[in-house]
Amino acid sequence: MPDLNAIQTELQFGFTKGLSPIMAALIVSEGILHAKQQKKNLYLATLDSQKAFDVVHYMILLEKLYYEVPANVLKVIQILYSNMSTEVKWNNHISKRFPIKQGVRQGGVLSTHFYKSYINDLPIELEKRALGLSIGLEYCGSPLCADDIVLMSTDETEIQAMLDIAYKYSCEHRYNIHPQKSTHKDRKDEVEISTRNYQIRK
Repeated sequence: MPDLNAIQTELQFGFTKGLSPIMAALIVSEGILHAKQQKKNLYLATLDSQKAFDVVHYMILLEKLYYEVPANVLKVIQILYSNMSTEVKWNNHISKRFPIKQGVRQGGVLSTHFYKSYINDLPIELEKRALGLSIGLEYCGSPLCADDIVLMSTDETEIQAMLDIAYKYSCEHRYNIHPQKSTHKDRKDEVEISTRNYQIRK
């Protein structure tokens, strides 16, 4: 199996050997300190993907893996996720089998790698567009741990542009940003930001 960690963004700190979510928290802390030293306001939004691992769309995932794994490995993955079905046991009753059409396997060894591949293009796009906080020459605008991402900027218009891109990405990849678990904060606590379908709460 190829090393999928080798092609993930350097800002991904979730489920990665040698890395820790604490490192993502350190980037956020350094971002806050940097903005304070520059005497700038820092706008920060935390976004949580709703039922992230359960709504991964197979065709989109396979398309991404097409560019990341050898053809024979991709074929095995395709077989693993084809024609799957399950049943539910409740109160000693078992339901009829029904097809599974989305989601990576809970607890699967490769599931976290698959999800990181699924979300990987979002922070890459933000960095390519030079949207978000940089400290010196280092881009720090979108650290993430698996499905949890932090957006940071010292510009109010820019943080809204980042949110718009994150919302568009979620629509294209068929997942929802959790309205109750997503928050934003700015140092003056005066700015309202939103995705296109709901206000991001403070």
